[in-house]
Order: sequence, then structure tokens, then C-alpha cells
Amino acid sequence: MEKGRLTRIAVLVGATLLWAVVPIACGLELATSWGLPIVALLFCAVIVTLDGETVKPLLRPDARALVLGLAAGVVMTALTYPAYSIVARFYPALATEVVSEHAMVARLSVWAYLPRLAVVVVAEELFWRGSWLKLPRAGWLVAWAAYVLAQVALGSWVVPLLGAMCGGAWLGLRWVTRGLWAPLVCHLIWTSTVLLFVPITAATPAVGP
Repeated sequence: MEKGRLTRIAVLVGATLLWAVVPIACGLELATSWGLPIVALLFCAVIVTLDGETVKPLLRPDARALVLGLAAGVVMTALTYPAYSIVARFYPALATEVVSEHAMVARLSVWAYLPRLAVVVVAEELFWRGSWLKLPRAGWLVAWAAYVLAQVALGSWVVPLLGAMCGGAWLGLRWVTRGLWAPLVCHLIWTSTVLLFVPITAATPAVGP
């Protein structure tokens, strides 16, 4: 394996570990409000500066990709609420985990948290659906697995599970459109709606015995 590819792999793995370590080092509350957004800004700057040849072509204007990302985001969001309600009724522990996750986000106002969330989403797309996919052959599968594993440090089994499902959907949009606009738009719509604008815990009836 050539030296350049080994260097890229080492940098990608190191950056993934950095992302995963932030919640452990800062604590979940500080990580979600400041730690991850700051690291995400750093990721965006470094990726655009040092890996621009990989990600800049993926950000060329593409109206079709924008429309597809918008449609996918709306459909994905609309399906999330009934799916959560059904699963939570059969598995109440899910509701407990989701309420706990939302409690951390609710400490800030929607408009205070939204720019932080947007920066994190952009960084995730540039990194896991951009830079990681420069690797050949199994790169797509490795990128998906790395994204899921990075979510484990957030302390709840719900987050990596959602990372596996949503990350797969966003990776599919990346493959279909050969760019980042569709997964980026879909990711922003789904995450901001479910976490902030129409919190799933408030929009879904309470789960009882």
C-alpha cells in the first residue's frame, strides 16, 4: 500500500478518534453544546483546506440533488414519528433513552442550538461522506462503520443505532447523486426537526404500560 494512502488512513482514523473522544473528555452536556461544534468547525476548516480536491467537486451546485435531498428529508422525518411511537410501545426503554438525549439539547433555546447543530452536520457530511470515501474498494463500508462507531461515545445505544440507519440513508444519497448536497440537506432537515423544531418526545404520545 502506497505511503499516501497509509497517511490518509492514519489521518482519518485519528480524526474519527478525536471526534469520539470529545464527549468523553468534556462530558455529554458540554460536548453537545460547545465541544463538538468547536471540533466540527475545526474539521470543516481542515478538510476544505487540506482535502479540498476531494470535497470541493462534491459541493458543485446541483438542483436535482437539492430537490432529492429535500424530498428525502421530508419523507424520512415524516416516517420517524410513527416508527418511534410503534417501537417505543413494544420497547419502552427506547422512550427513556430518547427523553434523556432530548434533555441535553433542551437546555439551550432552538435558535441558540441550531447553528451549533448545523456546523456539526456539515462537518459530518464533509468528513464521513466526503474525505472517507476517497478510500477505494471497501471505503464506503468503512466510512459507514466509522461513522457509527464515532457515535458510541455519546453514551446512548440509540445514537449509534440511528447512526447506522440514517448514516446508511445519507450514504445512499451520496452514492445516487455523486455529491454531498442531497445527504447534507436531508441530514439538516431530519436532525433539526426531530431534535429542535418538532421534538420527537413532544410530538409523540407518551408511552405507557
